[in-house]
Amino acid sequence: VYTQLLAKEEGMFLGNSAGAAIKGVLQLKEHFKPEDVVVVLFHDHGSRYVGKMFNDEWMREKGYID
Repeated sequence: VYTQLLAKEEGMFLGNSAGAAIKGVLQLKEHFKPEDVVVVLFHDHGSRYVGKMFNDEWMREKGYID
């Protein structure tokens, strides 16, 4: 879901691990101080996931979205 969100809202066509990385950062955000610098590396693009993470029918079948 976060992988799709990155594509739709930020124009970043990334792989599954990018969505997981963003979800992890968001889960930890309450522990960050205003002066902290958070770096997240995205090492994959989304072309390998067009039939899965970027396919709403597949996402529904797997229970990731309604």
